[in-house]
Amino acid sequence: MDTIFQLLLSELQQSTRVKKQNCRDVAERLATEVMEICTGSDRIIASGEMETWATLLAQHRLQQCLRYYKLGSCQGRVQLNNTLGGLVSVYFTIWLRHLSEQAQLTRLEDFLQGFYMEALNTFRQEAHLSKTYHPQTLLELAEYMSFTERYAKRRIPLFNELLGNISPQDISSLETPMPDFWIFNHPEFAEYHQRRQILIVLRAQTFLREET
Repeated sequence: MDTIFQLLLSELQQSTRVKKQNCRDVAERLATEVMEICTGSDRIIASGEMETWATLLAQHRLQQCLRYYKLGSCQGRVQLNNTLGGLVSVYFTIWLRHLSEQAQLTRLEDFLQGFYMEALNTFRQEAHLSKTYHPQTLLELAEYMSFTERYAKRRIPLFNELLGNISPQDISSLETPMPDFWIFNHPEFAEYHQRRQILIVLRAQTFLREET
């Protein structure tokens, strides 16, 4: 792990303008994640090339993080929002077509805000951080945004699969209109439904804000 850590630390120090301790913290978290993935993969273990795989994965994680760092706080969150929105917007358009375009966008924004909350909580858990942790520097924000993009590709397909199993006929046959955020009645997304009122406020107060 020390080799991977040193590789990440060196690259972060060369490519960013943050304090060394901040680089060390991020490098340590990335290195820990990489090693947990590699040591938990039977395929990688069986290959006998643990170090090679760890190096490749570390470089991939590093480039993802640096991409958001170079975009900056504002453009980075725009890019992330566009990426996540693109993963689910087509489904919102189809299944919420009875609503106006603005109402569909509102539902999409609510969904994304809930997803950002879930991603942050998951990031805290997987990175072994406190329950109150929030990114404080641009590098930490970039680390979080790159994690959120990866997490979305793990989680959002479940959302798409759920929608794909519900036919338009099922929806049109309902005797009453579908409630706001009906999708979150499904157990897979129950946590979002419970946060509905909170999300209304958070839409205007996303923690992905400009650093002050």
